[in-house]
Amino acid sequence: MKVVLTPYYKDLFPGENDKLEDLLEGIGSVVILELLSMIDAELFSRDEGQITQVKIFELMLGRQTPEEKSKILENVLEGGLNDITNREFFSRHYNLTFMHYVLIHFREGAMDDLTPLEELNIFKAYFLVAQQFGQVPVEDKSTLPKFDEDYFAKMMWPSLTDSFEINFRTNPYFVMVRGIVLLNYLQFHSPYKLFVEQYLRKHGKVTNFNYALDIFNILNTNFESIREGKTTFASFTLGRSPGFDSLFDQFSLDIETYQQKYTTGKENYSGIKSRPLYCLDQDTWLVLNWSFLSNKLYEGLIFDFYNISGIAETKEFKQFTSFKQFIGEHVTEKHLFRLLARGAWQKKHEILLFDEKIPIGFPDVYYRNGNKVFLIEIKDAYFPSEAINSFSYDKIKSAIDKKLNNTNKGTGQLVKQLKTLYDQPFEKPQRYKKIANLEIYPIIIYTDIHFNMPGISEYVNRCFQEMVSQNGLSGAFRKIWPLTMININYLIGIFDVLKESPTSLDKQIEYFHRQINNRIKKHERAREIVNHQAIYDVFENVTKDLIKQEETAKKYIEWIVNTLNLKEGLPSE
Repeated sequence: MKVVLTPYYKDLFPGENDKLEDLLEGIGSVVILELLSMIDAELFSRDEGQITQVKIFELMLGRQTPEEKSKILENVLEGGLNDITNREFFSRHYNLTFMHYVLIHFREGAMDDLTPLEELNIFKAYFLVAQQFGQVPVEDKSTLPKFDEDYFAKMMWPSLTDSFEINFRTNPYFVMVRGIVLLNYLQFHSPYKLFVEQYLRKHGKVTNFNYALDIFNILNTNFESIREGKTTFASFTLGRSPGFDSLFDQFSLDIETYQQKYTTGKENYSGIKSRPLYCLDQDTWLVLNWSFLSNKLYEGLIFDFYNISGIAETKEFKQFTSFKQFIGEHVTEKHLFRLLARGAWQKKHEILLFDEKIPIGFPDVYYRNGNKVFLIEIKDAYFPSEAINSFSYDKIKSAIDKKLNNTNKGTGQLVKQLKTLYDQPFEKPQRYKKIANLEIYPIIIYTDIHFNMPGISEYVNRCFQEMVSQNGLSGAFRKIWPLTMININYLIGIFDVLKESPTSLDKQIEYFHRQINNRIKKHERAREIVNHQAIYDVFENVTKDLIKQEETAKKYIEWIVNTLNLKEGLPSE
């Protein structure tokens, strides 16, 4: 985990006092949107740290004098050019902040080449917008929290939350898998088949697989564009292509509609999330944000399907929250995860049980291999937008507690399950000898990537450990491992290797907590900021080195297609 510093306008141009409207006077908004789309494409697909930063810097300021560029660098580095490692000029969050401003203040203008002064003004505006409307820096040192166990969270969460989703990288293949499973479930395992068929007809698609694969292929144009020897910059436009018109229309942003809805606030960029394309002409579309386009494979698909398929008119789904709760329980928990679990954990002597609501308080998933017991809770819950945009540690912490960490959710459920397991087995009949021999692995699987923020898993586990102690459970079993939080998208990508001994779930969990303990000890010895940050890393970053992806990729595709029946509904070969 690395914390990167991005400058504000006041850092780059100390003593200057430009106004946004003056900087952008006479510059057409489409020109700026094209530039921002170009920057986003580069950061999304080929972020190579300082190499990418220098490349974009030269793109924006290539016609400025060497003296002007050196002055900017010296200002941001406070007079020294050596400390460049954790400083970056351009971020996808800054990009979106500027993009939102340009859309709200959209102005027509000629597509003529920009002058060097106009290019410098756009560069200045890029950082001035971020300073005025982006993250709020801590200015008063008297407001800094005391250095205790919550210091990291209090310092980092308020500034991270608003930009975390934007900068987070998710493999679109795993997201596509979830999208296909969702549509297949609705069409073949629920009463809502007609709504799926109606949605597909609107897009001229025969199957759910075709629909998802078309979006995946759109994304692939970006990755294909950066293959060696192809282009200098990643692709940031899409051209008209047969069969894609309805998708492009659905995903295209309308300026007037955007201005009417989002003038008073960006609302976590939901307008660009909903429609991440901008139509330049009848044959060309700008991709405003590639991550938001990628979201159309699952998160965005849920919203699009709800609003377009007609399912919102049904009695049970008059509210979107009802539809999302249905997906969480019936698709994510009872369909997707159960298929994955059955595909990985069906060896002889392994016990795999699921919550059927009888008895009450059963874990979502109970898995035992020998004396190793895994208690798994699945939380398909959104991180509330009011907390994301709050810049408030207290509101963010409250949201975490509400979703994952209270007597009735997450940590509280796991503690109750431990108490039940101590008194009586979940298995009927009991197939292990002694309760005292069991090693317990408590796990929370979450779906919203905001719970991937550094420090959240440490905080939730700390609260869990306190609950375990308060309930007298510390010595009830041979061992209760610290609580482990795992992102479902990452887990989908590695589920096939969980059945192998070297990469089994217990091995990965044990490795993760050993590594975190080692980092804590290293921090206590060295007392350096980089070691302090490393303590709060997440499961996937720590354990990914255990899995040699190049050796498992081909087997994985076959395994996941068969395990989740992704070809369901396709014509038989």
